[in-house]
Amino acid sequence: MTVWSELIMDAAVPSAIAGGVAVAATVLVERLGGRIGGLVSSVPTTIIPAAVALHSRCESPDDFATAMALVPIGTALNAGYLGLWLLLPPFICAHHIGSRAPLAFTLTIALASWLAASTVLVLFGELAQPSSSGWQGAALVATLLCATLGVIANWTPTDAPRGTRSVPPRTLLMRGVAAAGAIGAAVILARLDVPIASGLVSVFPVIFTTVMVGTWLAQGASVPRGAAAPMMLGSTSVAVFACLAATLLPRLDATSSVVLAWLGSVLIVHAPATVLLRWRTRVSTARAHHA
Repeated sequence: MTVWSELIMDAAVPSAIAGGVAVAATVLVERLGGRIGGLVSSVPTTIIPAAVALHSRCESPDDFATAMALVPIGTALNAGYLGLWLLLPPFICAHHIGSRAPLAFTLTIALASWLAASTVLVLFGELAQPSSSGWQGAALVATLLCATLGVIANWTPTDAPRGTRSVPPRTLLMRGVAAAGAIGAAVILARLDVPIASGLVSVFPVIFTTVMVGTWLAQGASVPRGAAAPMMLGSTSVAVFACLAATLLPRLDATSSVVLAWLGSVLIVHAPATVLLRWRTRVSTARAHHA
């Protein structure tokens, strides 16, 4: 088997999972509305096979903990990316910026901002070379930052309607292929040890981008914008999963570790997040009635 054949085989499973998750996430947002769909679609998914694969390749628990510490940092970075999808569309429309293509302007600005921030992050990691404990401390701070941003974004709920237009199977397939291609590229670049490129694509918000662009094109701007804040809050569970997996996988078998880490992340993040969203929605509705 050639090197490229091995690379493609390594990338096949995570790519297929990412494609399926991207399709499921967009359908959930469109069918359930941004608030519920955004929260449900942000449970840990693609991180699960990635964590198991990393554990099998890392030489020591410290190496694995360092690798997993990058996940909460990337999650916080992606929470900021989602925040731009929440804030930019009203600003762009109010100032008539790119009136013919507000989606293109939003996507360009959000991706450019993410690219700048992620480049600084990767370069810092390569130059500073923090210790394992340093990375773990940064991961904890990033997890708390992600949760804080999520709470702030959802404190005043955004209108989160359901999609009203049916989406052709061909469109769903294209969403899945786009997400699968991005994840496959990330895996291949990581295997080829291309430092900056692999570092950037490993935290690229491919699922979030697929949801935002796919639902905007199919349903209009209000559906993805309504999902952005709940997805910010819900994505904290990915960071929590990474922290739990870093502790559990070196001590337990893979199946038990993954199940416990997934259940723990959902109970720690999604249970209180659901209560918070319902409470703030009731408060917002009551205020609207009294206004």
